[in-house]
Amino acid sequence: MDGFYLIQNVATGTYQLEISYVGYTTYMQSITVGDTDIRSEIFLKPTVFQGSEITVLADRALPRETPVAFSDVSKQEIQTRLGSRDIPLVLNTTPSVYATAQGGGAGDSRINIRGFDQRNVNVMINGIPINDMENGWVYWSNWDGLGDATNSLQVQRG
Repeated sequence: MDGFYLIQNVATGTYQLEISYVGYTTYMQSITVGDTDIRSEIFLKPTVFQGSEITVLADRALPRETPVAFSDVSKQEIQTRLGSRDIPLVLNTTPSVYATAQGGGAGDSRINIRGFDQRNVNVMINGIPINDMENGWVYWSNWDGLGDATNSLQVQRG
């Protein structure tokens, strides 16, 4: 990360040095290795990736195809039920879910599914777990405003 590199035990000759890192243009230089040290500064230039729109898809349970009980909440339902509250509170109307706003601040919500608190349920956004690695909690304050960007929610029980 700091730009330091060391090449050792290379036979005398001419080599093509190529250095690359995500988000930077690839640096290429022809170098000749002899009996002396080669010292030079190398600066990678940032680059911008351009492309078309990206759509992130996650696995979702499908009716009569997936052997698990689930509930879907649409964008319209999220906008109608949620308002400016944390996103777990929109799930209170789905079976087996109990969510509360604790402390009064943004991100102070807690969620229970089938009697298990959020340390014992897997919460994923676009297929990526967001539970804390050490204690399993979900800190909804890290996801403030998630309701504005959410197209739909699915709660899978089982």
